[in-house]
Amino acid sequence: MQDSRTLLSRKETCEYLGVCEATLWKWVKSKYLVPIKTGSKVRYLKSELDRIKFGSTSDPYPDKSDG
Repeated sequence: MQDSRTLLSRKETCEYLGVCEATLWKWVKSKYLVPIKTGSKVRYLKSELDRIKFGSTSDPYPDKSDG
């Protein structure tokens, strides 16, 4: 069983959230999701992923235009 302090890899994160790596990259660039770097590896905190998956109402792309 995973708890909220569990760290997931990029691949695991994409699978957990049901998004592609391009979406994950955009979320990191816009600071909607902040990765944790451990050496040369990038990991994502499960509690942050749960925030996105189960409860976030904020726009991950606040600078996008509709036109």
